[in-house]
Amino acid sequence: MRFLSDRVPDARTIWLFRERLTKAGAINALFERFDAMLRDAGYRSAANEAFMEKNGFVSRVHRKKPKGRPMPETIRRANNLKSKVRSRVEHVFGEQKSRMGLFIRTIGIARATTKIGMANMVFNMKRLIHLQRVAAVT
Repeated sequence: MRFLSDRVPDARTIWLFRERLTKAGAINALFERFDAMLRDAGYRSAANEAFMEKNGFVSRVHRKKPKGRPMPETIRRANNLKSKVRSRVEHVFGEQKSRMGLFIRTIGIARATTKIGMANMVFNMKRLIHLQRVAAVT
């Protein structure tokens, strides 16, 4: 029954594993944890949306295209607006990770916070220099 290896299990193995989880009463807890992981990763879920609405937050998670149908224009425009904000944030992280080689491997939260703070400061300085050069050209 062991299938946490390199090979993909067949349908019967998965079915037997699910039956064991059900008999042990662990299947609901397992799926609750899985749902929590998806919520934490930023995926849209009913529980996450309810939490956001209850606490007065606005969801910035993209909506998926309906299966077998074209994307409605209103959803496409809303996703586009969310992408504009997201891309500005993601570019900062991408710059720090790839070009600046940011890799946090320290002992203690204070050192990690300092390292991230220094990386943010360097990024902001580089961005300021870039914006000054662009302004000088125009």
